[in-house]
Amino acid sequence: MSAVVDLSPDIKSDKSRFGYDPDFTSVVYDRALSFVAEEYFRAELINKTGRPWKEVFRGPAIFSANHSGMTLSWDNIIFDYLVYSEMKHLEGPRISRLERKLRRLVDPLLISVGRADPFFISDWWTRTGCVPASFDNFRTLLSSSELVLVSPEGVAGIAKGFSKRYSLQPFSSSLVALGNELDVEVYPVSVINAEYLRPFNYNVKIWSSFVRQHIKLSFMPVGLGASQLICGATYLTPFPAKLRYVIHPPIRISHYLTTVHQELKPKIDQNRRASEVLRRHQQGLLNEEREQAPPIYSLGELAQVFRSSRNKRFFDPFFWHERFHRAAGVPKVLSLACKFPIIGLPLAAWVRRRLEQGAGRSTIVQAKQSSTSL
Repeated sequence: MSAVVDLSPDIKSDKSRFGYDPDFTSVVYDRALSFVAEEYFRAELINKTGRPWKEVFRGPAIFSANHSGMTLSWDNIIFDYLVYSEMKHLEGPRISRLERKLRRLVDPLLISVGRADPFFISDWWTRTGCVPASFDNFRTLLSSSELVLVSPEGVAGIAKGFSKRYSLQPFSSSLVALGNELDVEVYPVSVINAEYLRPFNYNVKIWSSFVRQHIKLSFMPVGLGASQLICGATYLTPFPAKLRYVIHPPIRISHYLTTVHQELKPKIDQNRRASEVLRRHQQGLLNEEREQAPPIYSLGELAQVFRSSRNKRFFDPFFWHERFHRAAGVPKVLSLACKFPIIGLPLAAWVRRRLEQGAGRSTIVQAKQSSTSL
């Protein structure tokens, strides 16, 4: 029996509301993101759950992963791709797209502002199945039997800085609260080597607060990452760390609630304590996986993959935007704007706004023509 089942009416309406586009996802994942995951990062998805994949992906389920990188959330994007690829494989060769896939809870700023859309591709996050992180959205997804990836450290995880690598930050209590309320299993995920996607970047709290309030970005690192701002083509691009993802046996949140002091009141205190117990459990799993981790960049393997690749040009992330733009059907003018140094970022943002405005006007004209014909 397939692990990927037809959507119920409730899930279909949920999909429509959150904006997931299975056709768009299939194209950009298969034609662009596949190279980044399989050749550039040489990413591995390891199943240590003791269960077959089809059971792991049955849902509902929560995947709780450590978060890092000090750049775009490549660690989560690649995990999403690997799970997508595995689920698609389970469906068989006749399936070209997935109506149901892993859903990721992301910082609402990513969706509402759009400045961190990969390569300025409009609505990337929602179209690939991401959902603004909120308690209600989290509950809606789990109640619809979805697979949900959460980074319980939140923005503090990806922005914690290189000096705090592999040190898990405090967990959000919403994972514990909903996992217990809905009795949903939680799969801890250890993400290895993502700390080196942009090493030697650091988080200055005053600067990050200013960036979040006035530039409307989740954070902006200080350090080597400043070089990313040279032009749009290098914006948010990572180093070729060899990424490894290990999915551990599932746990029940009720188990962690029994380990805290039952006399603690109100319930929110128990949730916070249980969140800390869960954080320590995942920290222990992460420490064990670090001891078995492959070399950070595995340069010998990278060289071997490069020699056998038909995509040699794209081992330079400067050209990634071309591949993603072609897959997403983005006009070439945006790809050209991304190449300009210094002015590339504001120029690419301006071009995207103009393209979106043109698309909006076209939609209005089509609607008027349709109403006239009626």
